[in-house]
Amino acid sequence: ICALPSRIGRTQLRAVQKLSEGPYVETETYPKEMEMSPAVLKGWVGGEKGFDPLGVTDALPVYWVREAELKHGRVCMLATVGWIAGDLGFRFPGDKFQAVANSLEAHDKMVEAGYMLPFLGAIGTFELYSLWLLFKGWEQEVNRDAGDFFLGKQFLPKEPEKEKEMRLKELENGRLAMFAFSGIVTQAAITGKTWPFMSASQAELDDLVAKHRSKEQELFALAVEERDPEGIHSLALLGLQVQDRKNSTEELMQKIKELENQLEDQRSMIVEILSGQPRKKNTSEPQTFAPAAPDAPDTPDAALEPAFGPALPGKLRTFLEAAGREAMDLISQNQELLEAFTELNGLGETGFESLKTPEQRALLLSLVAAWAIVTESALNLKDLTFEDEDLQAVVAALDECGKIKEWDMARCCCSENAFSSLMNALGKQPLSRLALGYNTLGLQGLGSILNAASQHLTWASTLSSLSLEMNGFGDEGCLKLVQSQRFLPGLGVLELGWNQITYRSTEALASLLRSSSLHRLGLAGNALGTDGAVHLILAAELGRELELDLSMNSITSDCLRQLVGWASEPSKASQAQAVHLTVNLEWNSIDDPEQVKALAKALLDGGFQATESGQALFQLANNELRGLPASEILDASANLIML
Repeated sequence: ICALPSRIGRTQLRAVQKLSEGPYVETETYPKEMEMSPAVLKGWVGGEKGFDPLGVTDALPVYWVREAELKHGRVCMLATVGWIAGDLGFRFPGDKFQAVANSLEAHDKMVEAGYMLPFLGAIGTFELYSLWLLFKGWEQEVNRDAGDFFLGKQFLPKEPEKEKEMRLKELENGRLAMFAFSGIVTQAAITGKTWPFMSASQAELDDLVAKHRSKEQELFALAVEERDPEGIHSLALLGLQVQDRKNSTEELMQKIKELENQLEDQRSMIVEILSGQPRKKNTSEPQTFAPAAPDAPDTPDAALEPAFGPALPGKLRTFLEAAGREAMDLISQNQELLEAFTELNGLGETGFESLKTPEQRALLLSLVAAWAIVTESALNLKDLTFEDEDLQAVVAALDECGKIKEWDMARCCCSENAFSSLMNALGKQPLSRLALGYNTLGLQGLGSILNAASQHLTWASTLSSLSLEMNGFGDEGCLKLVQSQRFLPGLGVLELGWNQITYRSTEALASLLRSSSLHRLGLAGNALGTDGAVHLILAAELGRELELDLSMNSITSDCLRQLVGWASEPSKASQAQAVHLTVNLEWNSIDDPEQVKALAKALLDGGFQATESGQALFQLANNELRGLPASEILDASANLIML
């Protein structure tokens, strides 16, 4: 044992003990609180807190391990600060840097721009230098500590104890940064949000409502005392404003809750896979809905009574009787499934995942599709993971049972081939509304949608609402959608929020506004920026019934400055008319009250007029405009700006 190298670890000592005749006794003693600390860590910074339960230092030299730990810790400290700075809006000068929406997409955007190759070369050069230093230091050819690159040592304290303390701080902050950076990247990838991954809280909402009630009482007392009709009108508009802000906040909180539920589902799936029991694909033929099952008994209605559960409504009972005993038992004996049919609230994860066999899943989906057709209601599917056979059953039901007018599928997962088949089947249906938000379809999924529109041409005369939020189309997908607009001439509502759309798409979107009959274009949560927002606002017509949603697009006060110039043009004053356009600029970075006041004055001087409904031209709630009286701006702008 005495002949073993001095850097040998405890695990090896205990292994050698088995070869010796006498019991092994450690020659060094350790305090009780340090029993988990390997002896090889003594003398290293942080050694008194050493923790190596996996015995890494038994297999690798501490010098190498500490070199790697310091390097990764330093990189992660820089990466954490850089990621947060990028999400907060800091950018290098230049259009290619400014066009990056957030830190998550920065790498891919820089690869596309061609900047990453020289960056990789610089890092590779530094890595070769550090590897050379590592070997020289390990062989003691260079007097060097692990992680020492001969930079910044002059800033260390001169006293040994304080120097050791400073080195320990670097080590521990590096360890924390490695965990922090991993968490930040994971959170950004899963939620699609930017740091700090938070939204308005319920407490903020309650505080807003309390302030509104106080202001409401004040205005009401003043209006009654002075018999002021304008005061009562301002009070009504203020109520509409607060209610609108409350609704938007509640909607945002609901989306956060939905994302949290989706994250929990993904965690469960990961645990399932790691446990060695992943979900199995079935290869059996799906069972589809048939109007009259051949094995259905020719008996009175009582023969098909469910074994238990509430009484079925007459129309649903007739429907299930036609489908047969298996369909009757499947729906009537499952409360979640029964509610999906009786309340028409859509098929969700709970009821679908409770089914034990692929045949039951296929039967259920064919029944849901057929029931939506029979009742002329929307077919709602939410938070479901489909096998290919599942959607084959839906396609068969659509082909056999008739026509459906509304399709809503959110946060669902299926293969690209299955989705393409589904879109091909839906392309033959006279849909008036197609909602496919939050499915991360990507460009290939969008291609399936546009192919269905162009091949069958059914939607050209029927489809009025298309919702495609949070599908990751980007600028390329946006351009393809605009180019295919001729196959969807009747669209009145188009939702493209949270699709990583940037300024590069503004010209295509502007042409869409000019050539289409849209009355709502939703672009919330993208990266259009100030210039993109101004471009789209100027492309819209004031007298047209149109709601343009540009909330959460990193728009600054410079947008209002440019709009002041636009509103002050003599041509605009000569064309003064009632304004039917509504532009939502909420949840942006507008923080200059003076620009708001200047825009209000320009609108008032230009003769712009609100409609009788009191709908504002610009909605600026939830920006950085604290202390700016909402009623003052509402009056100064002739009810055209609402905070």
